[in-house]
Amino acid sequence: MTDPQGPARHKLGEMLTNLREAAGISQRRIFEELGVPRTTIRNWLGGTTAPDRAREPDFWALVRMLQQAADHAPYSEGEWADALRAAQEEGKAAQGRQDLPTRPYDPDPRLVRERTDERADMNAFLRDDSPGAPSYLCWIADAPVGKTALLTDYIRRQRGTDLDVLSFFVSEAEGTNTRAKFAAETVRQVGELLGKRQKRDPKGVREWKRLFAEVAERSGARGRKLLLVVDALDDDVAWSGLTANHRPNPGGQESPVTRQRSVRGSIAALLPAPPPPGMRVIVSLRRCMRFPDDLSPSHPLRRSRHQRTLTPLAGVPLLRHPPPDVHALGEPVAGLLAVAGGGLRTADLAELTGLPKERLDRLVAGPAGRALIDDDPISEMYALAQPQLARTVREALGEAGVQLLTAQLLEWSLRWHARGWPEGTPPFPLHHELRLLTGADERAAYVLDMARLRRLASVSGPVTALAQLDAFEEEISAAGEGGPDVLALLVQISAVRALLRGELRDVPAGAPSLLLRLGDVRRALGLARSAPTASEKALHLADVAVELAYAGHSDAETVALEAAEWLTRDRTDQGFPGTYRAPESYARILTAARTLAQLKGPAAARPLVRAVVRDERAGTEALIEAAGMLDVVPADDVVAELQDRADTLSGGDSRAKAAAVDLWGALGRSMPSIGPHAGDRIQEIGDDLGPADGLGAVDVLAAAASALARLPARRRSAAHTLMLRARGRMADAIAALKAAEPLPEDVEGHLRRESAGTFARLAQAVDVAGVGVGRDALDDIRRLMNALPEDRRIGVLGDPLLERAEWVVAAAGERREREENAAAAAADEKRRAERRVKDAQAASLNEARTKYTRAGSSTEAPQDRGLDVRRAGSPTRCDPPQIRGSARTRRRSAVRAPSPRAARRSRGPIGRGQPAAQPGTAGGGAAALLPPRNGAAKARGRPAILDNGPVPSSRHGR
Repeated sequence: MTDPQGPARHKLGEMLTNLREAAGISQRRIFEELGVPRTTIRNWLGGTTAPDRAREPDFWALVRMLQQAADHAPYSEGEWADALRAAQEEGKAAQGRQDLPTRPYDPDPRLVRERTDERADMNAFLRDDSPGAPSYLCWIADAPVGKTALLTDYIRRQRGTDLDVLSFFVSEAEGTNTRAKFAAETVRQVGELLGKRQKRDPKGVREWKRLFAEVAERSGARGRKLLLVVDALDDDVAWSGLTANHRPNPGGQESPVTRQRSVRGSIAALLPAPPPPGMRVIVSLRRCMRFPDDLSPSHPLRRSRHQRTLTPLAGVPLLRHPPPDVHALGEPVAGLLAVAGGGLRTADLAELTGLPKERLDRLVAGPAGRALIDDDPISEMYALAQPQLARTVREALGEAGVQLLTAQLLEWSLRWHARGWPEGTPPFPLHHELRLLTGADERAAYVLDMARLRRLASVSGPVTALAQLDAFEEEISAAGEGGPDVLALLVQISAVRALLRGELRDVPAGAPSLLLRLGDVRRALGLARSAPTASEKALHLADVAVELAYAGHSDAETVALEAAEWLTRDRTDQGFPGTYRAPESYARILTAARTLAQLKGPAAARPLVRAVVRDERAGTEALIEAAGMLDVVPADDVVAELQDRADTLSGGDSRAKAAAVDLWGALGRSMPSIGPHAGDRIQEIGDDLGPADGLGAVDVLAAAASALARLPARRRSAAHTLMLRARGRMADAIAALKAAEPLPEDVEGHLRRESAGTFARLAQAVDVAGVGVGRDALDDIRRLMNALPEDRRIGVLGDPLLERAEWVVAAAGERREREENAAAAAADEKRRAERRVKDAQAASLNEARTKYTRAGSSTEAPQDRGLDVRRAGSPTRCDPPQIRGSARTRRRSAVRAPSPRAARRSRGPIGRGQPAAQPGTAGGGAAALLPPRNGAAKARGRPAILDNGPVPSSRHGR
């Protein structure tokens, strides 16, 4: 393992890359002239690794070579030396780390370049913050399809984004396939993110969950998300229950010592369930029949909604690097698989070897299972992953060992043959025994066994049985012999084929799905595949895929892909235009795709959507529905194909142009990023209409107005203009019809229905899109319909042609009236609510005034409501609250406080010890207002401040 690009290594790699580009020298030439391995050169140029001390001469030779070829030196000798030393120090500091893997081979670049859909799915997964959004994404693949290459490339692409990435790559070859290694590496990376070293490794699931929550909270505080990536999770030794570096003994049995040394704790159990807010988890693993025992039953890894199948890329060889160790399976298991050529289940291996099935399930689920691939995921049959592995095992067995296992397999198959191929016959005797048969007679007897063929057809579908007959017929014909025996054999093959085809029956809709709900997956698939045509097979298999998704089966995506392949094969076999296919078929396929996208993610639905879009027989309705799914099933190639179809339609007649407008509108609504372009294309189609388009131009204009009004960035003004043009064109067409000479009856009947349909679409545009919906627009359409001659409103059979248009207009008017009434009622309710609030405020104010009046009466407080009363000095218990009147009231009712001298004259002499007269008493009134004890109050147009405290007798005795 090597460290990802640090800044120093990145700088050195950038300097080398710039110099190499200036020199124009390929990596191959560098390798040939300097002898430096290509992987080393690529890592230097990419900034992944730095030249160590032993490679320094090669590094300086490379710099000299490039400088001579470039005819100039963009960097000085000192700059190269400083960059090299910094990169070496950075690499030295990173020793012992595990980050992004660098393979010792050149992976096929298509493993990265052609995974745009998968990267789009991961981007959408990380951006989805909606309630209930999935927090786990599990890439599942049994074959070596490039899971590590995909995740490594994706992590590298996240540099400079708003993601904090923790990554761990499980590998037996690198010694990182234990829980302890995961804990140490993850704690180190967490310490770098937090900026502090952890005092100790977390112990137990709870402490790990708290640690992940702390990191996610830290990332969220900086406006970032936390992403944890774990590759090859199933290579953890805990999945097989064995310790690291353990190998089964030659008999495949587990020794007592091994059972005591069984590993405790899996990496999967440490992954948070569920992750804290702001954290997402992406893992990759092989398809597994069982998870580690310590994984919680409710853990997200067990839920099928988080699983996505990573399918192989066409033309890319399925090779594991480094090659898996086939001997980890044990000699009996590896030998049987090598001799049989695949097609064996763990139950079959248990019967043949005598080993417990649970033990074999653990074996294939653990690291040893890397030497296997799923021969058939539904039947859970296995085969060795590479032909080289089978050759290695056969060479180790020797000729005698191979013959012994072959005889064992044939004897096992013969027991099922003797029982008449009953229900439950294993797949190998039923379908794959032919691999072991060498004699012509025994091969013919096996292939032409009608009881076996019937059982095979009921389990795998008649297509499988017929294909076996066809292959055997080609084998005989290729032998070149034309004797009587061969002709008799060919006659038998034809007769058996005719019997099988005669037993084919139409498959009732929903029958395969019902079998699956009853738990019989194999029979459900066999029945779906037994449909007589390729398109019907596609329909039934799509239904089965949906049922598998509902059941949480991990093979739903595989079956959906098979359905798409049958749909494509039907198109290829029949050519264009081929046989008619009802629109309901496409709607059924797309409905299944939408359900799969909800249950299993966009990767499961994408093949079905592609198959529909690429079918030339798919009508506009199917294409529009497919375009409407692009928000949940993003696919750049599908978008491009739909745009091409829309451009092609826009060059046709008015009917094709209307379809193009509808398709552009659907694309713009589902893909806001192309909404402006879609709007421009719609307007261009409307502007290009000429007089020759006739009445069809009204359909195009109405569709264009509707589409523009429904785009994310609505173009109301342009839509309104197009509607006015449509209504004007309709008025001109009606006037032309009135002035036209009588037409032949068939032409007249067609024209009547066309005008009636145009009226309906025009009214629908007003109704659905809300373009110009109002009394004037609806009344205008009514006037146009009334202007149509009476004889053109009736069909050939006397049916009212304008009935649908009239219904649409009436429904729009009624809805408009309901909306207006509802708006008026809402406005009235709002006014009443505002009035209630004001009344409540007034009532509260009146209540406060009443309380104040009562309090003032009991304490002989001033009764003037406009008086501004404030407390001063030491208030008594009976002081009234402060009440501030309006400005006008204060001006009208404020009482200016007299000066102290005037107050004494008005009061007259007060004896010593005699209390001052209180305001409001007979002896007081306004003249009895006393100044505050701390001095005379200056009246500046404001009421005086009252002091109800006693006045000292000495002050009044002067």
